[in-house]
Amino acid sequence: IEKTALLEVDLRPGRQRPADVVAMIAQQADEGIEHVIVNMPDVHDLAHLRAFATDIVPAVATLGRAAA
Repeated sequence: IEKTALLEVDLRPGRQRPADVVAMIAQQADEGIEHVIVNMPDVHDLAHLRAFATDIVPAVATLGRAAA
């Protein structure tokens, strides 16, 4: 059984910053969430996807993984 959460990530100007999203996902990992599904308004704006890919994914990629 995997623990999954659905989060809304809004990277439009004046909304969330990538650092806010990283903190939100880190909190979920601390609570035992293993997978995050993201709902992103205005996903057709590729700038939001680029920010998610370059600023958020690398920062959260290893969260929640057991130390080797």
